[in-house]
Amino acid sequence: METKYRVGIAGAGIGWLHAAAFQELGNWFEICSVCDINEARALNLAETCGAKATTDFQQLLEQKDLDIIDICTPSYLHTQQTLAALRAGKHVILEKPAAGSLREVDEMIAADRSSEKRILPIFQQRLGVGVQKLKFLQSRGLTGRAYLCVAETAWRRRPEYYETWHGRWATELGGPLVTLGIHAHDVAMHVLGPAKRVSAQIATLVNPIETEDCAAISMQMEDGSMASFSVTTGCAREITRHHFCFSRLSAESNFEPYGNTSEPWTFSGDTPEIDQEIEQALLEFKPLPEGIPGLFYRYYQAIEKGTELPVTLQDARRSIELITAIYYSARTGQTVGLPIESDHPYYNGWFE
Repeated sequence: METKYRVGIAGAGIGWLHAAAFQELGNWFEICSVCDINEARALNLAETCGAKATTDFQQLLEQKDLDIIDICTPSYLHTQQTLAALRAGKHVILEKPAAGSLREVDEMIAADRSSEKRILPIFQQRLGVGVQKLKFLQSRGLTGRAYLCVAETAWRRRPEYYETWHGRWATELGGPLVTLGIHAHDVAMHVLGPAKRVSAQIATLVNPIETEDCAAISMQMEDGSMASFSVTTGCAREITRHHFCFSRLSAESNFEPYGNTSEPWTFSGDTPEIDQEIEQALLEFKPLPEGIPGLFYRYYQAIEKGTELPVTLQDARRSIELITAIYYSARTGQTVGLPIESDHPYYNGWFE
């Protein structure tokens, strides 16, 4: 008989999407409790899931029948709640960003290593079937050397979006670099590997907020390829786009703002012969589930079999390291070399 893990969801905002994914995998997960500081929101989601509701996170941790705490709270709470959940003997699913500094991520990595429980950072966009196909072609040696990647996150956020905790350093921990573009940047690094050198410009142009809402980033990756990332919350027609150029083919996503890593993707060989190779290879491709359900599907398998997680804390660290480099470069005008060590001025955070 398969193990069924009992889940407590903390945060009834994005927690709705997580709840839907758990319910899709109902043979493996059962939502038993929902926590939100807004009692009405907690009750609403809990009723939908057939679960208990609470407004007290500590009370959630004290529920001995829970196996997993799913943290969907505002960014500034992520580190402290993750560490508390580990101390309570729970597995943790952790929404992005994982933390507000490299120091905090390293604290989580240390706590994770000394625990028998497992932390899953949320980066579901890397599991889109389009990206799965690209990684499949990579594994077959069909892409060749990487030359260039362009990743665009061009969304629209209006003043009402910032009425609660968004757009504030103390609560969101940054602007769209930290909570929106972070997905597209993870996808790029999932395909190409980590960055080596980062140069960036940021600005606040769209809304009168504390943080940036526009960014342009230029990078050299560790494999020698180049990358260009852009992020804005001022685009009338929302899009997200990835375009990868390799020596043997190019790969381009669709423009769907919140699901561009799903199909369709376009793979174009540099010659007709390479087009045929791509076509033949993809006949053998077998997709796995994508999105948040796909992430939780792989999480279950990893816990049950003791195998590597689909997203690791090292992946989360790489993301936070890139954000750290972007803010430091934008404020100092310097190109930042990676990796960033503990003696870097922004190791403890990019804001006061």
